Amino acid sequence: MATYYKYAERNAESQVNWAEVGKGLSDMLTEQARLREEKKAAIDEAYQIDVKKLVNAPQGTWQDGNATVNNFAHDMMAQQLIDYRLLKNGIMSERDYTLRRENYKTGTNTVFELQKILQEKKAATIDLYQKGEIQALNIANMAEVESYTDFANAKIDIDPYNPNINMSIYETKMINGEQVRVLKKTSPVNVLKGQLLQNIPAFKLDENVTKAVDSLGVDSEFIYKAATTMGSGSITKLIGYGAIAGEYEKKDKNGNPLYPQFEAPVKKFNDAIEQTINGYFSNPYHISSVLTENTGNYSAESYTWSKEEAAKDKGKLLLKMDQLTGLPTLDESAPNYKEQEQEARDYVKKIILGKLDAKREIVPISKEQVQFTPEYVTRGATAAKDAEAAAGYWNQLYTGQTAAEKKAAADILLGTPIAQQQGLLGIDMSQNGKITLKYADPVKNRTLDYLDASGNPINLRDFSALGVELHGIVDRDKAVRAGGGGAGFGNVAAEDLMNVKSTRQGPAAAPVIVKVPDSIFTIKSEQSVQNLKSLLPADFVIEENTGFFGASNDVVVTAPTGEKFTYNANLSPAEIPTAKEGLQNFIKANSTAGGVGAKYN
Repeated sequence: MATYYKYAERNAESQVNWAEVGKGLSDMLTEQARLREEKKAAIDEAYQIDVKKLVNAPQGTWQDGNATVNNFAHDMMAQQLIDYRLLKNGIMSERDYTLRRENYKTGTNTVFELQKILQEKKAATIDLYQKGEIQALNIANMAEVESYTDFANAKIDIDPYNPNINMSIYETKMINGEQVRVLKKTSPVNVLKGQLLQNIPAFKLDENVTKAVDSLGVDSEFIYKAATTMGSGSITKLIGYGAIAGEYEKKDKNGNPLYPQFEAPVKKFNDAIEQTINGYFSNPYHISSVLTENTGNYSAESYTWSKEEAAKDKGKLLLKMDQLTGLPTLDESAPNYKEQEQEARDYVKKIILGKLDAKREIVPISKEQVQFTPEYVTRGATAAKDAEAAAGYWNQLYTGQTAAEKKAAADILLGTPIAQQQGLLGIDMSQNGKITLKYADPVKNRTLDYLDASGNPINLRDFSALGVELHGIVDRDKAVRAGGGGAGFGNVAAEDLMNVKSTRQGPAAAPVIVKVPDSIFTIKSEQSVQNLKSLLPADFVIEENTGFFGASNDVVVTAPTGEKFTYNANLSPAEIPTAKEGLQNFIKANSTAGGVGAKYN
């Protein structure tokens, strides 16, 4: 009995107050019902507001426009009524209904605003274009949007399956003997709005080319013989790439260059020019800008969206929509794109060449000064002696019978006036059969072979010609004579050549200061990498940041110091100033470590 007594006692203590529980459940269900009714009321009210707005769609004085807007308003009311009934019947979820309503609301507002935005933007766009701030593609964009607002041929379409509002243009075609209205082109209204609001800047070709020419170092001076072996004559001094290239193009009766000594500088400048143009055109909008703003062969009317039209007319520039930016860009698959790109490249190269020095000066000489073969400029007796001495030390790299003799020649050659003027920092013969010349400007670095394909040494005459940049004597026979005659090749064991090196410390490098353009942070990361590469020295490494899922929008910049900086190439306008300042400060702070010479020791 005691056991049952105690059990009953515990049961009594744990008794539930069902009346209170019932009241709580009733209150909860009542509140949920109230909230559902409020939400339904809110949905009903929003629906009525949308319908009222469509009923009162803005009207103008243009009959075609009013009819188009009215038709759209009725179509939208019908579509929203369908969605509303699907929601009420439980077929469409509240989430889907809300998302569709917001899309339709945004699209409807854009439809009603589009013509107003067009009129407001038109004058400003034309003004910027006339000032050269933006390119003709903006005018083409504006004309494209304007064609969609020509309601005599346009219609506002609603896509019920992917709730977008599109502007469409129709045309009349004869099909099976009947005139039929068919769709010509269509575009979402938000894309058209973006085309109006986004300005695509013009590429400042002259400004960029001027900077490029300044960096190419075009003040090298060369001369070639224009005197005869009889009496007094004259020599012609060539200044700059343009004049040198002109002489290099001259051929003898066998088709060989009359002045082969100009091959190296011509090739160097051609490579530098190509790299410069590659940097420009890593941004496709620079190509379109050069074609329309500079060549004079294209204009805003040259752009087309029709592949058929572009295939028939080489003067048409085919456009496609960039899926990332939502802006039109040149279609690289167009049948004439490669020719048009080459046209732009050729034009830019012509402008660069036009800005390079190309002077010819006739300098009279006396009988005693007559030169019988082309050679680099030498000024006065001292310069001539320096050139002959340098030729002698260069030849000793070939004729030296021991590693010590070759090393001594390299040490002396490194200190000659010509070598210092050229910025030579190192001579390295440690690799058998090769001489490596290293300069303060790494673009000038060269590795020269003095063994032929069979592994035998070339003759001294040819070896002398290899060193023309360090002694300046183009005449091979004269260069051999300057070195003391025809001594044979000094064959030194490969292991002994390992120590035949000579280096000197170069000047400390100045900080790299660049003005990073805003566009670096508003384009594809791949394009951002290429654009930044064109601004920075080659010892900066710029690459996309890739991970498990492939390339991201992040770009990683690695300085010569090893320090890294990461930025995002898809920033909002408000974020750009901070990222830009950080990148510029990083480049400046991490570009001087070790000095120029440190890279060659």
